[in-house]
Amino acid sequence: MENTVVILGADWCSGCKTIKKKLKERNIRYKYVCIPPGQAGWDLVENLTGRRAIPQVFYHFGSLKEFNKAIELTTHTSEIN
Repeated sequence: MENTVVILGADWCSGCKTIKKKLKERNIRYKYVCIPPGQAGWDLVENLTGRRAIPQVFYHFGSLKEFNKAIELTTHTSEIN
């Protein structure tokens, strides 16, 4: 099974740009998940991590399917609140 790095971030985030650059330099494959703009994005980050800070880096967070499902469930929850 291939190791998976997932970055939860935003295109405007300098820390997100830095971590992506460093992973590329080291030939480490990753999946980048851009949070939605505004309050919905911060709610998503907080629901997944308990913090309002990006970048958030997950190493081998189950499968990408499980990660996508977690985002989907959190997104729906955030929209209901």
